[in-house]
Amino acid sequence: MGRHMGMRFEVACHTDAGIYKRINQDSACAVTAILRGVPFCMLVLCDGMGGASQGEYASRRVVTEFVRWFEQELPALEERKQYLPAVRPVWAKLLTQLDEELRAYGRRHGIKLGTTATCMLFRDTEYLLAQSGDSRAYEIRRKAVQLTEDQSYVQQQVRMGLLTPEEARRHPRRNVLTDCIGGSRPSVPVTVLGQTKRNAVYLLCSDGLVHETENRELASVLSLRRCRRIPGLQEGLAKLTEQVKRRGETDNITAVGMYAGNVPVRKRKMKESGFALTEKLIAYEGEGEAMETSGEEKDG
Repeated sequence: MGRHMGMRFEVACHTDAGIYKRINQDSACAVTAILRGVPFCMLVLCDGMGGASQGEYASRRVVTEFVRWFEQELPALEERKQYLPAVRPVWAKLLTQLDEELRAYGRRHGIKLGTTATCMLFRDTEYLLAQSGDSRAYEIRRKAVQLTEDQSYVQQQVRMGLLTPEEARRHPRRNVLTDCIGGSRPSVPVTVLGQTKRNAVYLLCSDGLVHETENRELASVLSLRRCRRIPGLQEGLAKLTEQVKRRGETDNITAVGMYAGNVPVRKRKMKESGFALTEKLIAYEGEGEAMETSGEEKDG
C-alpha cells in the first residue's frame, strides 16, 4: 500500500435571512486546524427557533461553545488510537449541558427558545457526527447522500409508514421537531462515527436550503469539479441559496461546505507537535440576549 498522504480541508460558509424574515436565527461555523501533525475540521450548523431574538441567541450559544471547545479543549486531549470514539461522549455531554442551560434560561425569562444542532468533527480520514433536530448533513460525490435523519414529526411518520418522503416534504407539520437543544423536553442527541471520503464535499445546512431543493441538485451544484477550491465551494453555496429564494422559500437559509482532498505535495510536511488554527469562519446574528415572548417549539 502507498504511504498515507493525509487530508486537506477547504471550507466555506454562506447565510441569508431569506425573502421573508427580518431576523436570521441561523448560526454556523467552519474551523480547521493541525494538531500534532494531523488535520482537523469542525463544522457546526444551528437553526434557532422562537420569537423575538431568542432563536438566534440559542443557535449562537451552541456555535460559540463548540468553537470554544475546539480551540481550548481539543488541543488538550491526549493522542490515542480511538480518538473520535473518545470525543463522542464528550460531545454528547456538551450538547446535553447546552440543552439544560437553554431550558433553564427559558424558564427564568418565561420564554420558549431552542435550536437544532448538526455538528461534525473530522480527524483526517474519520469523522464524528452529532445531531439534534432537522438540520442536515450530506456527503456529496457522484450523488448527495444524507448522513443525518431528521428528528421531526414527519420523519417519525415516514418511519412508521404513515407518510411517504414526498408527502413529508409538503406536510403542514414538517417543521415540528421531536428533539432540539433547549426545547420543552430534554434532548437526546444522536452521535455517529464514520469514514471521511477522499475527494468528497460535506454539506451542513438548515432546512431552509432543502425544502425546495432535490438531492440531485445538491450533487450538481456542489460537484467536485466546481468545489475543489474555496471560491468554487463558496459560489456553490450562494447559488443554492439564491435558487431556493427564487422558488419562494421563506425560512432563513444557511449552509456550511467542506471539501476533503489530498494534501498538496509541497504541504505534506506538517508540524508534528502543537496546535495551529488554520481557518475560522463564523456566521451568526449580532449580539443581544433573548427577549421575553411566547412561542411554539417549532423550527421555522
